[in-house]
Amino acid sequence: MKIPLFRLRQIQLFTLALLLFACKDDNVVIPPDPKAPRILELKLASRKVIEFRSIEDSKETGSLGEDEIEEHFGSRVRSFIPNEITISKDSTTFVKAGSLEEKFRTKWENDELYRYDENTKTWNFLGKRTGDVFLLSAAFFSKKVSARERSSTILGQAYALENFDTLIAQSEQYNLIWLKVEATYH
Repeated sequence: MKIPLFRLRQIQLFTLALLLFACKDDNVVIPPDPKAPRILELKLASRKVIEFRSIEDSKETGSLGEDEIEEHFGSRVRSFIPNEITISKDSTTFVKAGSLEEKFRTKWENDELYRYDENTKTWNFLGKRTGDVFLLSAAFFSKKVSARERSSTILGQAYALENFDTLIAQSEQYNLIWLKVEATYH
């Protein structure tokens, strides 16, 4: 029995097509896009007091003990320092005590995270990553200013505030309680 050449070519093409589609591997693992944003979900591991002191009219009156933090700042330290941090490509969310959330527009530069300040239109340092650890610095202050007619008290806190120089004016009489805390996240 002779098979016509045309019929033989059809069978060969059909067999080739069948082999190509039948041998397709549906379990091929496609590596993730290296430019895809990585989301970091971090939990508070520890808090460490870096500085805690009292300054009066540019003269240091002494270091304060950690047992005095509650006396000067109440629960503000526990409330301000986040329990959890979620960092994505261009934003960061802090989850604080009582499930309060604070969100920022952020960006990475090397291993340093910067927060965008809408008021000043500038990027300000927020924290840094070293290996699998993220470090967040927070400063707390209580400033009492005395003038002839009145006195005022200013309480505040800020992320990554390195020193208290921006909080005081040279001509004013003041008493400042300064606390700087470094929080570690894993």
